[in-house]
Amino acid sequence: MEFRGIMGGFYRISEWIMRLSVINVLWIICGIPFFLLGLILMQAQTTEQVLQTFLLMAIVSPFTLFPSTAAMFAVARKWLTGEEDTPLFKTFFRGYKENFVQSMLGGIIYMLLAVILYTNFRFYGNQSGSFGILRFLVMSLSVLADDFFVSLFLDHVPSSHEAVSNRQECAADYNRESGAIVIYDRSERRSDLHQL
Repeated sequence: MEFRGIMGGFYRISEWIMRLSVINVLWIICGIPFFLLGLILMQAQTTEQVLQTFLLMAIVSPFTLFPSTAAMFAVARKWLTGEEDTPLFKTFFRGYKENFVQSMLGGIIYMLLAVILYTNFRFYGNQSGSFGILRFLVMSLSVLADDFFVSLFLDHVPSSHEAVSNRQECAADYNRESGAIVIYDRSERRSDLHQL
């Protein structure tokens, strides 16, 4: 049922609020170990406790936070491509399952980069003179590396399911007359062969 006017606007806004709320609750549920460690971090009283909790969060996040974030982006990608009526739970957990290994490996690499950048920041932060200036350079490079890494792994790498389905749908053929290799869609090729 399509509402028009002000009620239609309120309906669409409330529907988007509900969708965003559900997807955020799913994200938090799938990242519960990370968020529980965040609560423990708030209760830490010494620097040693803070560092230990950060270390545990860095270990847990590639296995919980990164896959749930990838699943959240999979649902958001569906919404942006116009598939607004897709089931939230099914799409979220399908995205979680399909992108788990990729997002886990990306999370491990991301955490290793974060540890290296943190170590460099701590080292150059304790230096005096011209080495102190390098601290700001390290921070600038960390922001650039973060932006590059996120755009590389989240935007441009297809999930394993998409790569397999794309591989199954196309094929190549060698044209002897022209000496060229022709790449075509298998479904189109089958329809062309049936017409002959």
